[in-house]
Amino acid sequence: MTGASYLAATMLAGALLGTLFYAGLWLTVRTLAAGKRARFWLAGGFLLRALLAIAGIAIASQGEWRSLIACLAGFCVARACAVRLAVSSLGQDDGRCPGRRP
Repeated sequence: MTGASYLAATMLAGALLGTLFYAGLWLTVRTLAAGKRARFWLAGGFLLRALLAIAGIAIASQGEWRSLIACLAGFCVARACAVRLAVSSLGQDDGRCPGRRP
């Protein structure tokens, strides 16, 4: 695999990891809203998401700094998409961050 295609694959892996991370966060928040075992879901959800994200990024980047940056860039792209999706699903898509006062 060439350098550019390897970095693109690493960025895609980062986007996939980010998607899994933020989908897990969405699931955790929805479960917290139901009020069942809130402490367990908050702590357990964070630990599971963090461990999977860190392990996945470490495996995908293979210790190379260029791959690490590409993987983190993909993770950030997934975050931007998750924020946009969450804001639009709440019906607050006015171009500002949710919860931010003008």
